[in-house]
Amino acid sequence: MAAMAVLPFVAGALLGVPLVGREIDQGTAPLAWSLAGSRLRWFTPRLVVVGAVLGVALSGAALAAEALSRASNFWLDPETTTFVDYGIRGPLVVLRGLAAFSIALLAGAALGRVLPALVATGVACVLLYQVATATQWMGLPSPEPLVRRPDRWALESEFIGYVDASGSLLSWEEAAARAPMPPEDENFEPWFAATCAEEVKAGTERLGFVAWREAAGLGALTLVLVGASAVVVRRRRPT
Repeated sequence: MAAMAVLPFVAGALLGVPLVGREIDQGTAPLAWSLAGSRLRWFTPRLVVVGAVLGVALSGAALAAEALSRASNFWLDPETTTFVDYGIRGPLVVLRGLAAFSIALLAGAALGRVLPALVATGVACVLLYQVATATQWMGLPSPEPLVRRPDRWALESEFIGYVDASGSLLSWEEAAARAPMPPEDENFEPWFAATCAEEVKAGTERLGFVAWREAAGLGALTLVLVGASAVVVRRRRPT
């Protein structure tokens, strides 16, 4: 699973940089562009094919990682564990790879040299990851109470108290004071389990708020950089 953290960025970089950068680096761009009739006519099919290959490959890896994550964390409640293996399973794997691909595409087209473009892409991908991580918890909706199921562990949540049969929120001391026996009595735990349900604070990010926000940002970034790459290909000098 750890490899999934870097796989989309590496795959995007390795496929994106050579798409335009290698042609310019090897001096074959003028011939390729002239044979295609126009630069955009040469650029667009290559972009679509390579982007589709990357998307399909990463989709398979993302689905496999999703299944592996659920299998290895089978005791967790999926509704309260959105951030288990966050970003290394599911659709974000594909979107991160496409964002890296668009960065690499622009770097290759702008620099026209494969190795410098790969270095620039690596730096940009590290910065992208840092920004995504730093802004992940910003502007989240207010937390909401969520009763913890006794047979599951609610991860990424904050304990706030206990709830009795009437729905009142109690601290540990208040709940223990209501017990007909002291906490050290062997009958205390069965009584407590039957009388009080533990409550935790789980924000609405468990519904995918952060994931949707990152997905929107990555999608917008990808579209902008692909458009910028098309402009660079159309206007740049062949060498």
